[in-house]
Amino acid sequence: MTIAEVVEVVGRDVAACPLETHAVKMEHDQCVKPNFTGPLDEQLTDDIVCEDDDLDSLLALSPGTVPTDGIETLAALAEPSEVDEMDIIEDSCESPGLAELHMCHIDNVPPQRAEFQGKLTVVFDLDETLAYARDGTIRIRPHVGEMLKVLQDRCEVLIWTAGVKSYAHRVVTALDTDRVIQHCICRHDAWFQAPGGHSYVKDLTALGRDLRRTIIIENTPDCVVKNPLNSIIVSDYIRENSSDHTMAVITRVLDGLVDSKLSVPEYLSTSLHLRLETLKNASGDTLSVFMLR
Repeated sequence: MTIAEVVEVVGRDVAACPLETHAVKMEHDQCVKPNFTGPLDEQLTDDIVCEDDDLDSLLALSPGTVPTDGIETLAALAEPSEVDEMDIIEDSCESPGLAELHMCHIDNVPPQRAEFQGKLTVVFDLDETLAYARDGTIRIRPHVGEMLKVLQDRCEVLIWTAGVKSYAHRVVTALDTDRVIQHCICRHDAWFQAPGGHSYVKDLTALGRDLRRTIIIENTPDCVVKNPLNSIIVSDYIRENSSDHTMAVITRVLDGLVDSKLSVPEYLSTSLHLRLETLKNASGDTLSVFMLR
């Protein structure tokens, strides 16, 4: 299927189905989303522990077959533990057995490859943006596959997640079968602190890319406070929902942005699919971000 055909299919889906509202239940701590009240929690439950042997067994399972008795679910892999943190700290951006995907932390993201010089860099959050996997079953948001096909070879694609390396590797492998995603930035204390630390801001300048041609797709506004006009905030994807067409619209926005000569903020401000929304963050400060109409 050609890029034009993929975009045409996505366009028909968008035209046929109304978009979801953004009034989705808030589940993360320290972040305020539009029309929400109450705390958010970027973490999972604090009492989940996953032993090494259990982790090996868990990673060997295929999507949808993770048991909830005997060993912990994929949610355990998103929780920090002594083993997981050391695993990330000692990782050297190598991912044996998974060609073309580098598992990294923010202070050792590889330089942009020669073939992507001058092209758009697209950064995606993972949990509740592209997929939901915290209950043990990987649920990929509708239209993610079509979107990656449209972006393939046309721009640099990265994941930036608060999940630990093993969890992120598992989910990204499931949703990106064509290996479109080049790098996956995982949880690390260089940028992420657990609740109480109040810090999980994703500063795009740390990537070493041209900020004018770098965009992040995220579901948590406080994560983009450093570069709000280079971001699109989407609703949470927290359950299987075949009528969710968020990524179909994102595909149309990115398809135009890839070929545009405008900077990311300039292009987003002209998109008919987006609106500029002023929100309040956890500190009570205002934040202007782009959201889907």
